Amino acid sequence: MHGHLYEGGGLAIKNAWFTLAVAFIILYFSSRLRFSFGIVLKPISEDLGWTRAETTMAATAFL
Repeated sequence: MHGHLYEGGGLAIKNAWFTLAVAFIILYFSSRLRFSFGIVLKPISEDLGWTRAETTMAATAFL
């Protein structure tokens, strides 16, 4: 029944590469967002009136 999916391995391999590509893109952008927090730490803490320690603690609890 599944012979047509794996005939030559075409569709199964394409699905595997597509899944790998989507996972890579998601992990790439999520890590970029996580590590960019240091850039916006000072403006956020000044805007909220919090110390940097309080802002970092809130961000850590969120992650």
